[in-house]
Amino acid sequence: MEPFRRAFGRLSPVVLGVVGLGSLAVPVYNVYTRVVRGGAPLLSTLVENAIPAVCALALIATAWWIVAGSWRRGEESTVVFWCLAAFVAAAALHVWLFGVQLVVDHRVRPYATAANAIIAASVLGLLVGVYDARRGRQHERVATERKNLSSLFENTTDCVVHIDFGERGPVAKAANDAFEDTFGYAEADVVGRVLTDLIVPETEGRTRIPDFERRVRNGESFETEVSRESVDGTREFLVRLIPLEADGEAYAVYTDITDRKRLHEEVADRNRVEYLHRVVSDLTDVDDTDAVGDVVMNAAAETLSHDVGCFVVDGEVVETRGDVDDVLAPDALDAAHTGGTATVTSHDGMAVLTIPVADRGAIQLGAPDGAFDDRDRDIAGLLGTHAGETLSRLDRQREIRAERERLEFVNRMLRHTLLNGMNVVRGRLNLLDDHVAGELDDHLDTASERVAEMISHVETMRSFTKGVVADGADRRPMPLGAVLKREVERVRDEYPDADVTVEGDLPNVDVAADDLLDEVIANVLTNAIQHNDTASPTVTVTTAVEEATACVAVHDDGPGIPDAEKTRVVEKGMQGLANPGDGFGLYFVNEVIERYGGDIDVRDNDPRGAVFELTFARADA
Repeated sequence: MEPFRRAFGRLSPVVLGVVGLGSLAVPVYNVYTRVVRGGAPLLSTLVENAIPAVCALALIATAWWIVAGSWRRGEESTVVFWCLAAFVAAAALHVWLFGVQLVVDHRVRPYATAANAIIAASVLGLLVGVYDARRGRQHERVATERKNLSSLFENTTDCVVHIDFGERGPVAKAANDAFEDTFGYAEADVVGRVLTDLIVPETEGRTRIPDFERRVRNGESFETEVSRESVDGTREFLVRLIPLEADGEAYAVYTDITDRKRLHEEVADRNRVEYLHRVVSDLTDVDDTDAVGDVVMNAAAETLSHDVGCFVVDGEVVETRGDVDDVLAPDALDAAHTGGTATVTSHDGMAVLTIPVADRGAIQLGAPDGAFDDRDRDIAGLLGTHAGETLSRLDRQREIRAERERLEFVNRMLRHTLLNGMNVVRGRLNLLDDHVAGELDDHLDTASERVAEMISHVETMRSFTKGVVADGADRRPMPLGAVLKREVERVRDEYPDADVTVEGDLPNVDVAADDLLDEVIANVLTNAIQHNDTASPTVTVTTAVEEATACVAVHDDGPGIPDAEKTRVVEKGMQGLANPGDGFGLYFVNEVIERYGGDIDVRDNDPRGAVFELTFARADA
């Protein structure tokens, strides 16, 4: 149907001209036969044929007008179609009338023909009147709409421009004041110019958009988001095209949505950042590189739009998403180790976002060109940071596990080899006690004392390694009062010259600790006696129980600790190995107390000495 309409539109002026010439031939022939051959008066004959001749000339003139190109596309087809329809209808009517009269009466009755023609003309006039009335109603509606649109055109704060889609594109016919304020063009500078040449950014190209024109010509109202060049630079607009009655004309309404769109983008970015922060909690639960890759690639799928991706660590592809078997862009991956920031490159016809992961590898995501922007790179950088920190944590945990395994080995060596051997030596020395006399007896006593000291040091080292290997995960309720009572009695037996007392009742409370609690209390009590410079050391133990904690304070009357040493005496660290008997036990106490989640404090005693206060967390708190 459409090819026929186009062909008819091209031939319509020819058809109309042929009909006009044919119609003009009838009055001309009538004048010729009646005047030249029949001798009829010329004037009356011309008057008789004037109306048909004028009508035929009107048809010929209209055909010429159409050829001249002053009509809109499609209008000529409509006019010629209805002209031919009326011509055919009138011809059919007269053929019917003449045929009936000739068959019935064998002659033509002019008055009957005239009466039928008048009736047909009356019916035609009636139809034209109905059409005109309806057209009037439609024109009134259109006029009302135009009035409303004109009011909108003048009073709205949006930019409105009246456009007409012609051969060159959307040509401006009028523009409101808001258009001038936004785009910097006065109405006089806009009218008659192609709108795309004025406000479309060069980066978008100034090609025509056939879909816009097609939908306007079909009478469709629609809206879309576009970028346009304003006085404040390139901004985002929501453009609504409202077709008018005239073919190809429309109102284009531009609403600035730059700030709104930026706000939406900021909200979206904030949501992505919050999501990535929640991903951190997922990463804290992973315990190997493969699990990191799974969490990271899932997070990338939620926050960064892409088709394919991979996670590369130490040169190996750990995890992939989509149809990818290898690194997307090897050159970009190599640059990620030194660049430190997310970059976008082009590789095999796609945009590749490369996200460095510390100095261990990178995340690569592939998408169509132009899919990644600066905001995506910022989000990607945060994802890479989380992944890098997780890999570093896993490395530290592996190192800690290895160190604990080494300490456990040392602990087994001390327990099974050295300590057992020293106990054998001490037993043999005890056997020699009754068989040695004189000067050799002094040597035996010295050897026994040294063996006892070495066994004590070995037990201290064994306790220390056990405390370091343990991570506090096996803490359980331990009776603080019972442990204090047991260790105080042991110290009294071991150091009979010392005066060890406990003020008040022993606390009946459980603290969060383990089997090393005895060693902790013993080290503090022994330290108060061994480092005392008096002949009869005095040690006083006090306790205090709070809602969430329990404290044990050991007071001595020794030389005290200088202020500069108070914070360092329990932080001696591995330097204590140079002389394990010189404060190493306090370092052990500090290590274990920290693993319990407690604290140790050192202060001066009044009037002389030092106070070591141990704070434990209550098991029932």
